[in-house]
Amino acid sequence: MNAVYGSGYGDIIPFELWWDRLITDDEYDPGLIVVATAGETPVGFCHGWSEPFVKDIVVAPECRRRGLGRAMLAMLLQDYRDRGAPHADLKVDMKNLAAQALYRNLGFEIIEQVG
Repeated sequence: MNAVYGSGYGDIIPFELWWDRLITDDEYDPGLIVVATAGETPVGFCHGWSEPFVKDIVVAPECRRRGLGRAMLAMLLQDYRDRGAPHADLKVDMKNLAAQALYRNLGFEIIEQVG
C-alpha cells in the first residue's frame, strides 16, 4: 500500500502501525481481505469493514490495467452480497479518475462530494 499511496492517493505510515490500527478497529473482519500475489510478492490488496464499506484497494503500478483491481473488488462485493448487504460504500479522491471509472463500471454512484 505504501508504494501505491506514495504516488499521491493516500497516507504512508509504517506497516506495523497501520496493521495494528487495522486489526484493533471494531469494524475489522479478516474475512473481508483480498490479497493478490505474483508468485510470493503481494501486488494487490483490497479490504472492507464489517459494515459494507470498502476501506482500501490498491494495485502495484506495474500490475495496473489488467483487471486485478476489478477482480479483487468484485470478490469483496460478492462477500458483502453473501452477507445480505444491499449496497456497499467507499470514498475516493476526486482526482483519482481511474479509480472512479472502475467504481462506476461496477455500479457505484456518487452520492456526496466533499471538499
